[in-house]
Amino acid sequence: MSNKNHCETLAKRLTENLNSETFLINEKFYNGSKSKTTPSGWLYVTDSNEPNHVRYILGEPKEHNALLIGLNPNNGIPQKTDSSMQYAVEKILRSKPKYQDIGWIVINLYPWRSKAVPGTFEYLSEEYYQHNLEVIRSLKEACHGTRTLDLIWAAWGDSIELSSYFVFTMMSIIHEFGGEEWEDKWKSSGELTKKGHPVHPSYLSRKRCNKRPFKRFDIANYVNLMKRRYPNIAL
Repeated sequence: MSNKNHCETLAKRLTENLNSETFLINEKFYNGSKSKTTPSGWLYVTDSNEPNHVRYILGEPKEHNALLIGLNPNNGIPQKTDSSMQYAVEKILRSKPKYQDIGWIVINLYPWRSKAVPGTFEYLSEEYYQHNLEVIRSLKEACHGTRTLDLIWAAWGDSIELSSYFVFTMMSIIHEFGGEEWEDKWKSSGELTKKGHPVHPSYLSRKRCNKRPFKRFDIANYVNLMKRRYPNIAL
């Protein structure tokens, strides 16, 4: 099956699982003032009420994929990803021989677009949190779990602690990808930050990124750390 067909199959499965009145899957989108059709080979899931402000999924999936988990979306769209995403895929992911030909899919702890993280605070909505989780569950099912998701790249950085709500959403997503079958899939790029978080790609040196191997990200230890730091958060 070609990469194009893998993407179309994944989009079809998501369409079957998600409510079309709530979610837009590979529908037309706007690049500035111009309406665009989602290009072949791309996966793009937004919200029907806020298609320009809420993004659940962006990616170029193949038979095997890296699932990258960021904090919140920037302004990336199909064929025009933001600079952090381009760097993450082309300079970090592709620099590893094991992942040179792998597809990629981006989800986030919270789906509201913002170039500056503090700008998301006024939009911390239970509705969008639940929608985001619904999409992630459907993506997991559509990918047949570990069969096509070879790598889960934690990449939200220290900014997760700008709001305890982000910590809560992170725990919810980790809960979805917990269990023994997922333990070895979780990775971070290089060492964790001084605060114990997986590094955001934009903070990785461009000269040394290809020398930073993906390292196992111990989600059990990380969740315990966050529970000690935020004892009032519970799923």
